[in-house]
Amino acid sequence: MRTRCRDDFLCRSQTFLLQILLGCFAGLTPPSAVSHSRSILACHLELIFNGMLSALVGLLVPHMVLGRGGQLLLEVSANMGTWAQGFAFAHLAITGNGTPLGPLMNASHPPKSISTSSFSHIMLMLCAPSIIIALITAVICLLRGSAKDQPKHA
Repeated sequence: MRTRCRDDFLCRSQTFLLQILLGCFAGLTPPSAVSHSRSILACHLELIFNGMLSALVGLLVPHMVLGRGGQLLLEVSANMGTWAQGFAFAHLAITGNGTPLGPLMNASHPPKSISTSSFSHIMLMLCAPSIIIALITAVICLLRGSAKDQPKHA
């Protein structure tokens, strides 16, 4: 049986608030404290913007019709996608390595080395599909919620 999700938004807000807070701390990191300064800037921006995306999804959850599978898919994919990008860029900033997924960043601020087998490369490969899955799930569940709210014509 599917029910309208009634989770309390305030209880669910800790994840995105933590993400935005970590993004702010990453932005306060001096460029001289890390091996690749452009990556710490990317980490700062991605954590803040992805935290706002998580907040938006959290605000929309009460308007969605989610089964248990849909709720699990939404939460896992949204959290994995939004956190993966920030962690990947933090790892790149600390190690000083680059990734082939950031050719413009690598060209303007060359890293020590470029690796396709590192933790950060794998995390960057996971983030886009995860966020896309979360957004598609959210749209489908919102449409199902709005269809249930439509009055039936006699």
